[in-house]
Amino acid sequence: MIPVKEIMIRDVITCSTDIPIIDAAKLMKAHQISCLIITKSRFPVGIVTERDMTWRCIASDLKNTQPISKIMTRQIIYSGSEEDVFKLADVMKQQAIKKMPVIDDNKLAGIITQTDIVYHTLRLIHKLGEDFLAGTISKEEYTNQTLDILQKYSKVHGKGDGVIKQWDVKCNDCGHQFTVDERDGKFSLTHCPKCNSDKIYIDSNSHSK
Repeated sequence: MIPVKEIMIRDVITCSTDIPIIDAAKLMKAHQISCLIITKSRFPVGIVTERDMTWRCIASDLKNTQPISKIMTRQIIYSGSEEDVFKLADVMKQQAIKKMPVIDDNKLAGIITQTDIVYHTLRLIHKLGEDFLAGTISKEEYTNQTLDILQKYSKVHGKGDGVIKQWDVKCNDCGHQFTVDERDGKFSLTHCPKCNSDKIYIDSNSHSK
């Protein structure tokens, strides 16, 4: 189990319910973020995303001097910091949400996004690759643990069983880079097509395609 607190963003940008929409938009631009958490007494009472700005303000001809409470989503789903990351990812998929506030002791403690979970997943895979190449884990352990992580990742990615995903792979012996297909946890290649080495691992910058 990996708790949410290990990967959540702790420095959350927030605003009050009465801030004008235009000022909230400027705040998002200044911090280069795609959502704002609206709070009262440090407890989240709403969330506003870039899509809310577009659909509920611009496309609805709402004056941007109106308070942010006019366009915020009030019924937000939140998590505790001790929740399991991949269980939370499943909830995010089912509820079709990409960002979730984290609450501890009735106060905002952080925020977690699907992007955070994906990056964390890739870091885990990269670390397994390093352990395998260093000889601290066997190929079987590397394969089993990687497949377990990929199956959990699929919950975040939102792709169902039987869907072919592609991963960027690199050979540690000859440096050859290539792409492998993965369907239901099975890879199309387990050896380097250039030198036939089995010391291949998913590139740390890889993402399923």
